[in-house]
Parts: sequence; structure tokens; C-alpha cells
Amino acid sequence: AYATAHKPLEGIRICIDPGHGGQEKWDKILYTGGTRGVVTRQTESDVNLRVALILRHYLEAAGADVVMTRTTDERCTNCGTKQDELDYRPNLANSTDSDLFISIHHNEAPNASANYTLVFYPEGMAAAAPLADNIASAVSRYLGLPCAGAKPGAYRILKKATMPAALVEASFMSNPDEDLRLASLAYNKLEAKAI
Repeated sequence: AYATAHKPLEGIRICIDPGHGGQEKWDKILYTGGTRGVVTRQTESDVNLRVALILRHYLEAAGADVVMTRTTDERCTNCGTKQDELDYRPNLANSTDSDLFISIHHNEAPNASANYTLVFYPEGMAAAAPLADNIASAVSRYLGLPCAGAKPGAYRILKKATMPAALVEASFMSNPDEDLRLASLAYNKLEAKAI
């Protein structure tokens, strides 16, 4: 594809997956997980969505064609099983011939002081490692957090993606200071810009 300096991502299709969804509405049988802010009680599914919608704006401004797995705080597959919900996300990326698949998440840990950036890529897909490494270093740098780098991950959504994919664990909502920062739209924009 031909890209100009003003539209460097022209001709590239990127599937953005705001992880989880509908965290407040679904019981544990159908719910795919997600953490919650320890101070604000905001849901991870909501934070993931805010960052993803901002990221869509930045990518489109750079010329990319963006496919979103969800645009509201709902599950992707209204009444599907957990497996259906997880499979829908990479399947959408595959069926739309996306060039990249990026799933946005935020982490939790028993230790409230834990807070770093980590990005997973599909095991056995060496072509995805530079993407994951690049995102990890950028998010770490923009947010001023330690970087745990890029690691292969056996997550279902990564296994099923046929293109380079990354699951971004940007920071920890179990860290009180980070939880408060994640409630700020300006901070969400910073994270999206880094990705």
C-alpha cells in the first residue's frame, strides 16, 4: 500500500479489542473476567474501552482502517458462552483480513505496589514479537512505568489470531495511584497514544 507522511498507516487494517466487556451486567457463568479499580471501583472493561476508542481515533487519523470488537460496554456475543466470547474477537480480526490484532487490558496483583507494563504475543509467532516489544516499551515510556517487556502467551484470543497480535497489559488497577490515574481521560489518551 502507498502511504504518505500524513497518513503513515494508509492501507493497514487494525483490529482493536477492548478486553472483557459488560463487566457490571453478566454473571460468572458468562463473564470473561476483568479487574476493578481498588480506589475508584471502575471496571477494567470500561477503562479498556475508553483507551480503545481513543486509540481508534489516533489510528484512523494516521490513515488506518480500524475494526473494533466492541464499541460499548457490552459483551461482543450477547448471550454466547465464555468460549464464544473469546473466540469472537480473533475470529473478527481473521474474517476482516486485519493486518494486526491488538487487545487492550489492565492488570491486577495481590501486591498493591505492583505496577508495570507487559505485552503478550502468540506463542510460536515470532513475527508478533517486535510488535509486542514496541508497544511494551512505548507504553512504559509514555506512562513512566517499569517495562516487563514482551512475552509469548498462551491466551485463547492470541492462539486463534492468524496475524501478528498483541495483548497489552498496560498497567495495574490494583495499584491505588494507578487506578486514580486511569480514571483520567488525559491519562487514557496518553496510553492510547503510546499504543
